[in-house]
Amino acid sequence: MADLASYGNAHRDIDQVLIALKKGAQLLKYGRKGKPKFYRFRLSNDETSLIWTSSSGERSLKLASVSKIIPGQKTAVFQRHLHPEKDYLSFSLAYNNGKRSLDLICKDKVEAEVWIAGLKALISSGQGGRSKIDGRSDGGLYLDVTLPNLLIVILFLGAFCAITSGLFYIVEIL
Repeated sequence: MADLASYGNAHRDIDQVLIALKKGAQLLKYGRKGKPKFYRFRLSNDETSLIWTSSSGERSLKLASVSKIIPGQKTAVFQRHLHPEKDYLSFSLAYNNGKRSLDLICKDKVEAEVWIAGLKALISSGQGGRSKIDGRSDGGLYLDVTLPNLLIVILFLGAFCAITSGLFYIVEIL
């Protein structure tokens, strides 16, 4: 888990999330056909695409085409292979105006929270990359985080949070 002393400010915290996404992870991908398969997913270096390698070669999903992130197993694809015990590890990226979805399961709760928080930050920024995520004039990073998941996000980011305008503001550790 994250060491609080190794983090210095909000810029480094978002850097850590994006570095983790760029390094990638083995996620279980559910497709429209066949059985679910493990693939290594990673964020592209320019932070605009999600990349994975399938048997037919490298595939990618432009984050600009993603309309929303759906936590849990709510899509039609997941409904064909329901695993309620893994619902909290699951999420879907709806794209092409909600007509398609990329349906994934993570290995544990922390990994799921990191992927969901990181992708939400990139997608909500309008796919403008990191500068729109942490581009606040005061250098802070704002994340819309629900209270039950706050502890996991705090532990991963290794930062203290204060409430500002109904959102959690990650402040610099001095």
